[in-house]
Amino acid sequence: MMNFQTFENKDEYIHASISCIENLCSEQEGIVHIALSGGNTPKDLYMALAKRSSLVFERIEFWMVDERYVSKENPLSNRKMIEETLVNPLRDRIRAFHFFDTELEKEQSAQKYLEELSHIENFDLCILGIGTDGHTASLMVGQKSVLNEEDKVLSAFNPFHPNPPVQERLTLGWKAIMESQNILLLASGKKKKQVIEDLLYKDVGRTHFPCKKLLEHTHLSIFYLSV
Repeated sequence: MMNFQTFENKDEYIHASISCIENLCSEQEGIVHIALSGGNTPKDLYMALAKRSSLVFERIEFWMVDERYVSKENPLSNRKMIEETLVNPLRDRIRAFHFFDTELEKEQSAQKYLEELSHIENFDLCILGIGTDGHTASLMVGQKSVLNEEDKVLSAFNPFHPNPPVQERLTLGWKAIMESQNILLLASGKKKKQVIEDLLYKDVGRTHFPCKKLLEHTHLSIFYLSV
């Protein structure tokens, strides 16, 4: 059953998001695997999460959902953002942080990440965002060859875009995302109001609105911060 909630207060939005993670960790024994998205939306959540003393980070392994094929020092790097907000403050506590290594050739980076993924069955939680065009992860609008691959764990590609240059991408595919035990889709800001309404109510296929695929998941939570 889908859990959709709208928030008008950022603190309540972050508290609800952290509660999802805390509840997951309290219900599960052993190692917890959480996939993290980049972008601006989850920054405040990650910073708040890093300060959460109630979580036993020693049994949490964080993973990346997607990455632009840029230097780890590039401001557009998802790895850079995740490390600065969450991983570095917890460097001595978290069990592991698995990332796309963009210092390697793109295909080597993808293969290395696939090898690491082969050691786990699935993610316990996948935290995703949604673009104003309806994309999620780096599963981009118009990228038919990627969007229609149901059994792809990971993709490395140069996305179609009408105004290049666009960074090449490394991203989890539908198989890894949809086999996650839980999905938390985050959106914030007035610009996302229409895209959330379109996600929930507009009749459009995933080629033109990739996030529609997530509605098939049995444990999907959508949290929207309206301010």
